[in-house]
Amino acid sequence: MSTSNLFSQVSVDAESFSPQTVTKSGATVPYRTYTVNTLSASTGQAVDQANFLLSQYDTQEFALTSVSCLAEAQSSFKLDRMGLALFAYLVGSRVSVVFRGTTYYSIIEGVTVTATPESSRYTYYLSGQDLNNYLILNNTVF
Repeated sequence: MSTSNLFSQVSVDAESFSPQTVTKSGATVPYRTYTVNTLSASTGQAVDQANFLLSQYDTQEFALTSVSCLAEAQSSFKLDRMGLALFAYLVGSRVSVVFRGTTYYSIIEGVTVTATPESSRYTYYLSGQDLNNYLILNNTVF
């Protein structure tokens, strides 16, 4: 899961003014600070921009970025039961992943296979359905 979009403090460093920093209410040290260099006409503009950016990044949103599985732990999805050519057909597939009771709707963006004599691992790289606004008729998710 990715948390790269979570910040508890934003600092806007305007060229002609001192940096303007805003901190999320209730945030504790150490802060996760997002710093932006910009041209602003006033410190007020810099503060407004900092408040806007903080409103966009102050809430942690989870997104599944990849899912991995061991081939030998699967009951029907083992490397010896399928050709590698099948992986090309998986890219673009819509999938739902249930993680800790929450269902995440994703699209497979890529697949890698790593193998040793003892084990094989599949890794599926995912993007959220909210990032890929496909229109599919009679589908409540997409």
